[in-house]
Amino acid sequence: MTPEEELGLVTESAKGDEDAFGDLVRFMAPALIRYLYSILGNLDSAEEVAQLSFLRAYQKIDRLRDPARFKAWLWRIARFAAFDRVRRERRRGPEPDSLDSIGIESGIPDYSVPEHLTARYDLIEKTRSAINRLPTENVEVLVLRYEEELTYQQMADRLDLTLFQVKARLARARSQLRPRLSELADEWKQFCDETS
Repeated sequence: MTPEEELGLVTESAKGDEDAFGDLVRFMAPALIRYLYSILGNLDSAEEVAQLSFLRAYQKIDRLRDPARFKAWLWRIARFAAFDRVRRERRRGPEPDSLDSIGIESGIPDYSVPEHLTARYDLIEKTRSAINRLPTENVEVLVLRYEEELTYQQMADRLDLTLFQVKARLARARSQLRPRLSELADEWKQFCDETS
């Protein structure tokens, strides 16, 4: 979708055109869900927060001052909704999502996943967990930079920050993450040695 097409859909949506907003949702939902997943680490949560974000945007789209900034505005709505969810989960603890996570053995061995892949997934999960223990705004800049591969300027636009603020936040996030990842460095090295 070109920026002109997006602007046209936003303008029509602000006038109450539900079909135009539906087109915006279809176009932007995959990227928004990926972004939210990188913050929340759970696909169901990411989809729920994306749906909530689109609903909030639809309810307030007539108040959007600059239709050309719709995407940045939507991402900001989603970011705040994700931060709220993270804060709630940190207060009450994450919901168990499997029998294994609450210490109950299913009794059925899983032969479907090769051992080296299980070890890799375990390391990836440990790495994601180390990232997710950072303050939420630092997780966000790491995700935008290294998972979505945005430039500093794109990050500044998305987060509604100055270039200096983005660079400072990213530097802070890296310095906080470095000691946490150094603990996993030996495990990653051993995994790479075993699989090569």
